[in-house]
Amino acid sequence: MQQPVRRTILIASPGPFGDRLPGVLPDVRSLSSYFQTPKGGSWHKDEITLLIDPSRQRVLNMIAGVDADFLRVYFCGHGMAEFTHDGFGGLTDTRWPCLPGDEFVCDLELINKKVPRQEIICDCCRTRPRDRISGIPETIEEVPFSEEEFWLARRIFDQHIANSPNGITLFHSTADGEPARDSDKGGQFTIALLENALNWQTTASDKTASLAELFRKVADQLKRAYYPQYPEILIQDGDMCVPFALNTPWPLYGKDRFPPRYRHRSLEPIQHSNSNPVRVLLTIGIVLAGTWLLTEGLNSSGK
Repeated sequence: MQQPVRRTILIASPGPFGDRLPGVLPDVRSLSSYFQTPKGGSWHKDEITLLIDPSRQRVLNMIAGVDADFLRVYFCGHGMAEFTHDGFGGLTDTRWPCLPGDEFVCDLELINKKVPRQEIICDCCRTRPRDRISGIPETIEEVPFSEEEFWLARRIFDQHIANSPNGITLFHSTADGEPARDSDKGGQFTIALLENALNWQTTASDKTASLAELFRKVADQLKRAYYPQYPEILIQDGDMCVPFALNTPWPLYGKDRFPPRYRHRSLEPIQHSNSNPVRVLLTIGIVLAGTWLLTEGLNSSGK
């Protein structure tokens, strides 16, 4: 099977000084880390593009330049919803992610029609005028996994891409007219999304979690927490079935943190040593025996 080409573009637009959203950069960093784990599909670092405070033209050029089997675009930043005339006497609710320099890009402009399978997630407000947005916590900065886990998850994820029908889905973290809640650790929507993705585990080893499934769980979680924020699926065209989370056995320790001994381990796959412990012990024994014989020989010759 030819390996499918996959790309992720993370767009961070936290806003100008004085109105900067503290959760945006933690969001995109945690997302990048998550996607590079087996749970998130074992993405390579060079398959993930991070745009921080990009111009409108850079965003459009980056989206248009993608040639892949699967593309995921995740926007974190200020946003607003604007009513515009549709040319037929009616009004259209147009959602605008906000970029630096008072530039705007419409959520529909994040779609690359050349890519057969694409997900767009906009974690931004849909208020008038623009307001706060969401983000992610520090729960997955350091996740331990083996090299075998990494490559197994990558093969599974690639197989899903190769077997998936075409389609486009567009998600928003809020309903029309709602703000998205932000904090210094990230926003409530993406915090809930990553928590549910990390906790995804079923008895069926091949059962994955789609973004739509996780969206429903996130909506329920935000409702239980009394956050007035209701995620919406705005476009679902086609039957794309590329997972957002694989069914890995990783537990979370405590509520949302890994043990302290894991906090400083690299997110890169752990390289296994080729050394055999029995061979190492035998080598040490041979060296010690050789040293003893040499010493005995020297002592004998000295006498």
